[in-house]
Amino acid sequence: HRLDEAWNLIEQAEEFGIEFPTLWLVKARLQRRRKEPQQAVATLQSLVGRLEKHDEVACEAWGEIALIRDQEGDYEGAAEAIDHCKRGQQGRAAIFDQRGSAAHRKFQELFATLRREDFVRWQNATQGMNQANVALLAGFPRSGTTLLEQVLDAHPQLISSEERDYLGNNVIQRIFGRTPYYETLNKLTAGQLRFERGAYFRVMEKLLGEKIGPRMHLDKNPGYNQTIPLILRIFPETRVIIAIRDPRDVVLSCYLRHLPLNFMSVQFLSVESTARRYAADMEAWLTLRKILPGPWCEIRYEDSVADLETQARGALSTLGLPWDEAVLDYRQRLQKEKRVTSPTYEAVAQPVYTRSLARWRNYEKLLEPAQEILQPFIKEFGYG
Repeated sequence: HRLDEAWNLIEQAEEFGIEFPTLWLVKARLQRRRKEPQQAVATLQSLVGRLEKHDEVACEAWGEIALIRDQEGDYEGAAEAIDHCKRGQQGRAAIFDQRGSAAHRKFQELFATLRREDFVRWQNATQGMNQANVALLAGFPRSGTTLLEQVLDAHPQLISSEERDYLGNNVIQRIFGRTPYYETLNKLTAGQLRFERGAYFRVMEKLLGEKIGPRMHLDKNPGYNQTIPLILRIFPETRVIIAIRDPRDVVLSCYLRHLPLNFMSVQFLSVESTARRYAADMEAWLTLRKILPGPWCEIRYEDSVADLETQARGALSTLGLPWDEAVLDYRQRLQKEKRVTSPTYEAVAQPVYTRSLARWRNYEKLLEPAQEILQPFIKEFGYG
């Protein structure tokens, strides 16, 4: 948020005649945040005119144009710009799509097999080990997880790690092979569990740059719904918080912005595929909430916007932590000491606002391919 300093650096770079695509991209972002949207669009249009359409920076530029058009109320212009962005990314999507689809099929097999008795048995398997203060904040991207994480992280007895994909990048690759996931989880030995439990905290403390100690550790990963069984196999004592938001707003928000390609974001290249990924993740959660033996809760984004304190109290109760007024002053920490790496870092630093509620109504035609897919979840979560 050091906008003046950033702008001075841009000017210095331009004085030296530096021509680098990312420089122009950052300049446009600064122009937008300086309330100069027309100058920002001009910078971005000049940038995309110099690059190949599949260039990642060109895709980012189209995503920025979509954001500006949306803020201006030009919803058709926003949809057109994000279409340029997504079509540009399509050329590099195949490898992510193939690997992601293969893993998704295995997770579907796992969820078809899981029973409550499995989680109880896994709890018993770690009885002799030191119990850990761990919690997971998941749900789905763009469901309000960043806001909730920042609120909870202001609690003196809690520390959060923000979208550190340790499980996805390390544990899953180390544990899962060709064997069905359910069989693999059941075959984990006490020695393997002790190693994974210790390694998790060592890595998290290194990433955080400080000791976690007796504090509750909150692992915020909005795309982790399908990996909850793995987490509960290693840490059966995990407390689970799931962020809920109107599915139409979630799908729209995921689609309507540029995200670097990975196994998750590759599903956001069309409205329909975004809705299908949402359905898969939330179906996994609906299955789990019927059989989880440990503490869990759902926190609705819309309720947090209306009454943040009540929702924060509910989340802290699930975590087994006492109420502390510090959680309502989370924005002071953001301004002074906390760095947010989520793509929503700009929005979460602002006071809680309502302009994102029912945003999908501005894009009803765009969302038509998703409506039938989302309808069961609209009904289930009470957004009818």
